[in-house]
Amino acid sequence: MRALEGRLRQLSSLASSDELRAERDALEAETRQAEARVAKIREGGVRVTAEERQAVASKCARMVEHWRRRKGIFKALWDPITENVDGKLSALEDEIGIETDKAVGLDLSEFAALVPSGPSAAKKRRV
Repeated sequence: MRALEGRLRQLSSLASSDELRAERDALEAETRQAEARVAKIREGGVRVTAEERQAVASKCARMVEHWRRRKGIFKALWDPITENVDGKLSALEDEIGIETDKAVGLDLSEFAALVPSGPSAAKKRRV
């Protein structure tokens, strides 16, 4: 009797045929959508629109400008604080937990080169 009760609990915990059909249909729809995206990529069509590209370039320019400003503000505050410090500043920065661009291997000029320059780019950055 216990074996039958155990088997009944096991069978009742399984998904019903209707639930399995609904799940299968959802997975098939997801597969069709994925196949459509793959086909579009394989066709080699335009993957990034001009508006998307402009939006990313604009955001990149804003972020590089914020980086430049914050770096300048930090330097303006950090230099007077550390002008009479004996020893290496890098050791003090490590001890305090300051991560400089140099310490993590970043260079602002490399990222600034990604930003379009020229008179039209300067006008766009002000907006």
